[in-house]
Order: sequence, then C-alpha cells, then structure tokens
Amino acid sequence: MHVVCFECPQIKQHSETKQHKNKSELKKTASTLQKFIGTSSASSSSNTADPNDVLISGELALTFHTVKHNMSYNSMDCGVKLNKIIYIDSKTATNIRLARTKMEALVTEVLGPHALQTVLDELNQGVFYCIQSDASNRKNIKLFPLVAQYFTVENGIQNKLIDFYENHDESADGMFNAIKNSLTKHNIPMEKISALSADNCNANFGIRHSLFTNMQTIIPDIIKANCHAHIVHNTVKFAINSLDHDIENIILKIYIQSLFFFGCEERRIKKKLWQV
Repeated sequence: MHVVCFECPQIKQHSETKQHKNKSELKKTASTLQKFIGTSSASSSSNTADPNDVLISGELALTFHTVKHNMSYNSMDCGVKLNKIIYIDSKTATNIRLARTKMEALVTEVLGPHALQTVLDELNQGVFYCIQSDASNRKNIKLFPLVAQYFTVENGIQNKLIDFYENHDESADGMFNAIKNSLTKHNIPMEKISALSADNCNANFGIRHSLFTNMQTIIPDIIKANCHAHIVHNTVKFAINSLDHDIENIILKIYIQSLFFFGCEERRIKKKLWQV
C-alpha cells in the first residue's frame, strides 16, 4: 500500500506549477469515454446481441462450414446432438436445431441465392468476364455448368458458378441459346464477354459453324480460350515424347520388379489395402 504525503516539499512544489494546475482544470471539464459509448455498446457483443440473432448466425455458420468442406448433410443429424453434449454450458449450442432437411433449405434458399447475387452485383459493375462451359453426363441427363471468370481489385481473379442447367441439344445453336438464355435470366450483359473457354470439339470451336462463331456475331472481338486442361495435357504429352527415356517402360519395369520382390502373402495384403 502506497501513501502519498502532500506535505512533502517536492510534491507541494509540483502542485503549485502552472502545468499541473492546467491539467487539473482540464480533468474537471473532460468527459470519460463511457459517456460517448454508452453502457449497452461498451459491453461485449455476446452479452448485448439478440439471442435469436446469435442462434441464426450459428446455424448459418455451421451450414457454410459443411458445404465448404464438402461434407454430407447427414453428418449434421448427429453433429448437432454431439455439440450439445460437448458444449453443454453454451446456450447457443444447446438451442441449435439443425438437421439435414433444414440445412439443405438454408443452402438453397439463403446462402445460395446470396452467393449468386454477390457475383451478379460484381458482373453488373461493368467488368469483362470469360465464359466457361462444358457438358457433363449423369445417366441420361446432359448437364452444363456456366462459369464466369473475371478480375476484381479487392479479390483478384474469380471463378464463379452462375448456372447449372440441363440441355439435351448439344449442337452449336443449342448451346448458344442455352448460354444466352441463362445470361439474360440473370441480367448479365453479353457485350462484356471477353473470351470463351470450352472443350476443343468442333461444336464449340469449329471454323464455319460453332458455338464460338455464334458468339462472334454478338461479340466480334471475343477471344478463343479453348480448354485449359486439354492445352496442359497436350503440352505434357509432347514434352514426354521428347525425353530420352521411355516413361511408360520405366513404370512397367517398376511394377514387374515389385511383383517378384514381395512375397505372395504380402502382395495379397498390399493389393487388398490398395483396393480399400
């Protein structure tokens, strides 16, 4: 415990100085920060936030986490119950009601539309973008994703899925009309398309009549971007052919050598583990 003696000559002398008196007067007229912030804002957000808003935020965060890491909706049937046992002292964790049906609804009705609208707002700011599309077969259904690649100052290069539609007509005119209808539905200007990236087949990049030539009727200066994966594949294929050694032959020799090196029982176990 410290005791200050105001009768000491040094302290008494300091209290009589002009600087000390000015600071003492300033302290009387100055207000504390608490007066401007207020009691409700000064307390922590966890204590002042609406419990219902905190609960909704927690459910949306769990939903986004599940989708981002490609986890199944079924995992939340037991995941939420487990969280209630682990975080028993948390009111938010114990009050969350989030199973697969509700999570799917949050993705399709809340997070999905919000993410799409964010992309549309960026594309409607006058930025140029590249269209990417390719057919994907699922049983007897032919699906087409429509992806836009563009650049923003804040986030750099962006690759965003705009639409995922079914189209049985894989001709040049059919694919062109499907892309045009999708962009029109989302109010995205086609005049801002800078390039087209797709499979290298004739329907997409044929010289006389293709998806690319149809796009040129609207955007004459559109760039032919082709398929990036095929370009890399062809580059590696021709590069390997220029090597002095036969890569395929080396791989076959390694495989044959491994068959003789390992015993039958060990080879059987390794084969079983490999299949798993």
